[in-house]
Amino acid sequence: MKRAYLSITVTSMLLLLGACGVNNLPPVEDENTSDTQTEVEENQVVENDHDEMEHDESGEIPAGLTTAADPEFPIGTEVILHTDHMEGMNGAEAIVVGAFDTVVYSVSYTPTDGSDPVEEHKWVVQEELREATEGPFKPGDEVTLEAKHMAGMEGAKATIDQVEDTTVYMVDYTPTSSNEIVRNHKWVIEDEISPQVEDNSEESADEQEPESPSLEDSESIFTTYTGRGIYKNQNSADQITVEIDGQDREFYLTREAQSDLEYLYEDEEVAFSYYKEEDENIIDYIEPDSFNRRFPHHNHHHNRRFNR
Repeated sequence: MKRAYLSITVTSMLLLLGACGVNNLPPVEDENTSDTQTEVEENQVVENDHDEMEHDESGEIPAGLTTAADPEFPIGTEVILHTDHMEGMNGAEAIVVGAFDTVVYSVSYTPTDGSDPVEEHKWVVQEELREATEGPFKPGDEVTLEAKHMAGMEGAKATIDQVEDTTVYMVDYTPTSSNEIVRNHKWVIEDEISPQVEDNSEESADEQEPESPSLEDSESIFTTYTGRGIYKNQNSADQITVEIDGQDREFYLTREAQSDLEYLYEDEEVAFSYYKEEDENIIDYIEPDSFNRRFPHHNHHHNRRFNR
């Protein structure tokens, strides 16, 4: 009996020690899971970098930066932004406060304050590089940043990702995500902005409705021609025959031109203007082609005159 009791006791102790040992073991970490989680966290930091940047609103211009002589968007131009450098920037209304001709770069760098690497930061101008006098640079070149756009940028080593020789702009804008104006944002390029379009939809109907053209403005509706010939006869109320270069030609008359016929004689030389409508020639003005027959009340409804 004593042996049996002793055996049971020893066995129980071993089982208890084994259970404690298992509970005290450190958890097994899946190496692949750990690497994946780290990679996701790093990507999130890079993607959200511009949204969290501490923006420099000083408006300080780098030494040597040349003001653009004839920019597409002069200072004071109201524009729309088409870029996502920062949250609320794409689609935001802005006003140009500076325009400069230079070479501009997109760069990747590791901040000097120990924060995570930044990928493809847009933009840094030539004059914001420590090696500014050695440029322009090409993608892959190593440079040192002197820009102060965000914390940890000044003095950081960077790699050139993209190069643009263009006009860069400094702008004030109101983000689409808030009503707080961002001052002196550096930089945006011409491809990232467009002019604001004025909305004229509230103009009055009187301002929008075009005026009805008068007779003397008929050239704006039809191509008007001038001619000379011999008035032969009136075929009907709205049609006459005119001999031109020995050939009789029929013309229709506008109502105004019909009233001109009272001043004409048959076989008299006349000058006239006409236009074409479909297959018809229509005279809108006809008069004697001489100076010795002129009546004080003639052409009261016309302003057009012919050169003699």
